[in-house]
Amino acid sequence: MSNIPNLNNIVKEIRAELAAGQVSGKRANDLEKSRCYWKVGRLISGIYPESGYRSIYGKELFKSLSERLDISSRMLYHAYRFFGYYPGKGPPAKGLLWTHYRLLLGVHDSKERKRLETRVLKKRLSTRELKTLINELKDKGSDGELSLVPHKGKPYHYRIVEK
Repeated sequence: MSNIPNLNNIVKEIRAELAAGQVSGKRANDLEKSRCYWKVGRLISGIYPESGYRSIYGKELFKSLSERLDISSRMLYHAYRFFGYYPGKGPPAKGLLWTHYRLLLGVHDSKERKRLETRVLKKRLSTRELKTLINELKDKGSDGELSLVPHKGKPYHYRIVEK
């Protein structure tokens, strides 16, 4: 990581953004939290190569930032992807919480993600309801019908699931 000359400066900027987001977050403004993580993602994307997260460089970058900032590398990666999915001037939808956005990061198809955002805003869905919708999407078969996903359990123990 020593081959990145401005990493210390970026760590300072990320710390400042996180501190500002935490202060705003105490005032129960989740939009500020979304903005904070979007800005953190923008800062990370400025030093992160386009080669992808699975590269050795990427793993080391997120690990190094995580250790220096005392925040999980997963959260930093969420912030990085958040900026990648919404590269404009910040989070677009004012009615979505950071937890909504975190769930939407798992939807890789941009059209489907946009459709879900619109549905959350129109129906004022909670994050739990959004998670259910996303899980249903993941369970869809190729014919559009929901498919059953087998789960291995304990032998001779049966669970009755009502729907």
